[in-house]
Amino acid sequence: MLKCFWVPRWGAFTLAYGVVQGAGNEFGFFPNTKKYQAFSWNSVLLGAIGAAVVSFIWDYFASGYNHFGLLMLLGLFITRIISALLFDGVMVKLITLQFDGLWRQETPAKG
Repeated sequence: MLKCFWVPRWGAFTLAYGVVQGAGNEFGFFPNTKKYQAFSWNSVLLGAIGAAVVSFIWDYFASGYNHFGLLMLLGLFITRIISALLFDGVMVKLITLQFDGLWRQETPAKG
């Protein structure tokens, strides 16, 4: 943790970026009244889209995306949405389902 503050390239900016991206991910769980108890596909995919949109807005101002042309911005945005859906949505949900299956597995009866 302390090392991230020593390396100027990754420092506090990376931590702030993680907080922003995490806040965007919470959008998927916001409309759900059961919050995290109903870890549905909709919640996960909406969270992935929220993280992608919020982090794109952050990058637009903080990383100089405002200097890119419209087609480049559109390409970056589409790529970010697709990768967020794949890695932050589908992969997270599939891994969670695997853990749920292991957790709920019945132990063999002794006998």
